[in-house]
Amino acid sequence: MALRIGRCLLPRLLKKAKLTQVELAIRVGMSESTISQYAHNARVMSLLSAKLIAKELKVPIDDLYEWLEAE
Repeated sequence: MALRIGRCLLPRLLKKAKLTQVELAIRVGMSESTISQYAHNARVMSLLSAKLIAKELKVPIDDLYEWLEAE
């Protein structure tokens, strides 16, 4: 089974963690613009970025995106 990345679930995870994009950016050492691009599906996270964000949000890395079956 092949998978592809769906939409970013960062907005939902931030709401659950009661954090803003700005707060997350500061905590993980990324720009606010980069976090915004991830949250709005304008850019896909690198593996390192995803790991840093998942660790900060205390979620499995797989929870950052929807995962869809590729056709």
